[in-house]
Amino acid sequence: MMLRILLILTITLSTLAGPSDLETKFKDDRKSLIRWDQIKAKKWLDFDEWKEELRFKESYPLWRDLEKISGIDEEIGRVIKCVGECTLFRALGNNQVGYRSLIKENDDIETGVDSYLWLMLFDGTLIRMAPESSISLKEMNVLKKEVFFNIRMNVGNILLISRSKEKLADLEQRDTDAVFFPLPINKTNPVVFDKNVSMNEYLFKDGLRYKSRARFINEAIEKNNKSVVRKSRFFIQSPLYSFEAYAPSFETYVSIGGDSYLKFRDEEQLGYKNEFATTPKVNLRGYENDSFEDLEYGSWYKFSFINRNMFVTKDTEVLSQNELFTKRIYGIYYTREIFLERYGKPLFAEGNEVQLARNFGLRLWSKEELKKRLDFLWTNVREVETTNLAIADRYRKSVLSRANRRDKEVLRKDFYTKAQESYYKVGAMENARSYFPKLNSEKQELWKKLNGIYTEIYPGLRKSTSQGTTLLDESSDSN
Repeated sequence: MMLRILLILTITLSTLAGPSDLETKFKDDRKSLIRWDQIKAKKWLDFDEWKEELRFKESYPLWRDLEKISGIDEEIGRVIKCVGECTLFRALGNNQVGYRSLIKENDDIETGVDSYLWLMLFDGTLIRMAPESSISLKEMNVLKKEVFFNIRMNVGNILLISRSKEKLADLEQRDTDAVFFPLPINKTNPVVFDKNVSMNEYLFKDGLRYKSRARFINEAIEKNNKSVVRKSRFFIQSPLYSFEAYAPSFETYVSIGGDSYLKFRDEEQLGYKNEFATTPKVNLRGYENDSFEDLEYGSWYKFSFINRNMFVTKDTEVLSQNELFTKRIYGIYYTREIFLERYGKPLFAEGNEVQLARNFGLRLWSKEELKKRLDFLWTNVREVETTNLAIADRYRKSVLSRANRRDKEVLRKDFYTKAQESYYKVGAMENARSYFPKLNSEKQELWKKLNGIYTEIYPGLRKSTSQGTTLLDESSDSN
């Protein structure tokens, strides 16, 4: 009888105990810790392997937490829009991404020929990828007062813009990144939402629709600012450089076997301040090179593949022309604020370790843990990338020559040709104002033609003639 009572009490207490009393419980935890898809039969049936694993588990009471944490790929962002073909690689699979596609840790994203992509990380950071570009979103670590991202720029042209709490200035000119119009969220497109605006004012008063939109964006920024509780910190790596900074905004051109370019956008180019932005701490390649360089905002830097050094370079036609298309992106900024309100809750939450794990599947890091992680990244990334450079320098050119291939230029018009076509096309239609009809007469095609009104603008699509061996291999046919 006594044994039966003790058994009942044990079962009752274990049932009443919450996840925090027994072990860390993460959102969407699997019922089994066994990763059946990764099991090899010989190892699974090996008695000695089992004894060794059991010894470790008995010596480390928190092995279940460690096992769960190692298997979690945290959600870190969403795709705003893809134009063309954008491929996400996760584990052993891949798929095309588009509006609201979920991005997780360890995901790789590539854009195809004449393809562009905007995505937003859950802290409000925007990333734009030009054609034939690739990035790896390696990790996101959440602390009480900051969130840390580790991203690798693999190849191509990538722009990253950190979110600022500052309001945007009124705008009297149209957006420049017209290749993405119309945007998926209708009210982020350049139209007037104020019901007090008359049709004549809308059609003939210059800049009215852009000024009206700036007001709505700033209202959204002000609203989201009340919820933001963490600063954003980044560790960015690429073949020729790595840097760490708070709230950076930069554009880079990365080559697999050639030079790279990097520019941090200053206040004048961005059009607003960012109080959290810090001076980037940059490390170059070399096994023993543990020194750091401070880069200035507003200047282009060229990183030499041969000499492993950097120097300031003047703007070229490609650099200046490509920068034009992200000069005014109010539609993207507005979409960011809407996405931030919808999907940024995990990073807004101020909960403790148990609440973040249970509600959002996030592990709360300590400052000491992040410091150790950064120390490891500085050394490990430099050594790995230096080895990669040595291999590329030794073997890449000879392999490409045997296959009758050559490396593409790191600065080339392919990055902006399609965007340029769309920008000019929309500019030619500037007098053909977009207008949402209220009266039945205004819905008639003849009335709209007589008044020069178009309700939809779809930039044309074009297939490029330039082809590489693969998306990640930027080599092309030699001519």
